[in-house]
Amino acid sequence: MTFVSCRIVLALILLSNGAIGSLCGLQKNQSPSRKSRIVGGSDADPGEFPWMVSLRVRGDHFCGATIVHQKFLLTAAHCVQGRNPRLFTARVGEHHMGLASIFEEDYQVNRIFVHPNYSHPKRYNNDIALVRLKSEIIFSEFVRPICFPKAPEDEKLGLNATVAGWGNIKDIESVTGQDIFKKLRPEVLQWVHLPLVNSSTCNQWYKQAGKKVRLIASQICAGYSSGIKDACQGDSGGPLMVHTGSRFKLVGVVSAGFGCARPLLPGLYTRVSFYMDWIRGIMDV
Repeated sequence: MTFVSCRIVLALILLSNGAIGSLCGLQKNQSPSRKSRIVGGSDADPGEFPWMVSLRVRGDHFCGATIVHQKFLLTAAHCVQGRNPRLFTARVGEHHMGLASIFEEDYQVNRIFVHPNYSHPKRYNNDIALVRLKSEIIFSEFVRPICFPKAPEDEKLGLNATVAGWGNIKDIESVTGQDIFKKLRPEVLQWVHLPLVNSSTCNQWYKQAGKKVRLIASQICAGYSSGIKDACQGDSGGPLMVHTGSRFKLVGVVSAGFGCARPLLPGLYTRVSFYMDWIRGIMDV
């Protein structure tokens, strides 16, 4: 029996047992917490974040996305707005960009649903989009969905969240001299812990840094006052997750920031719980 046939049989067994819903947010292996390129991050293990998607344009990684259903991915609106769905390929089961894996699978995009109020009244407001695939994802140990959040218990301030992606490992504006020729993108999926920060503290940090940005209810702030660790270019659209019990839940979508890992400039994330009615409305169509 071929590997693809085995995966199809496994998927049918899971469906017949009603097990797909129970898979959400579970890692392949419940690895012990590691202290922490995303900036300042660590290499992920294969299957550590099986809902992670590399959204590609003409074969190259462009943005992150997250599996939330057999036919739907969640990503940032600024990654897909105004672009033809046929330009995109969604690669699931990816871990090492430079090595082929039997767990990788590419899916074609059928339709893109950008939030109707994206970029209104300001840029990066409502920065969220759903991507519908042409065919259903075959779930396995290395490919499965994340759980949706239950606000506000999954958004407790100070809680360590996790962000993952294949984005830059350095702030591109900080690269000088010979370093400019070094690769900014990692080959292996990166992850890092970031604390959730309340809106008033985040706004105060931005003010101290001379920025006029103010968080709104549909956004989450995560990061350190000292910088050091952060999401970066290429991580957009990827997941901000919290680990509760034995499962990961999707609380945010990587949206915006001022450079990467700069002092007093934590990243901005789209708050997933704020959009659950819209998300379910699209997925039920």
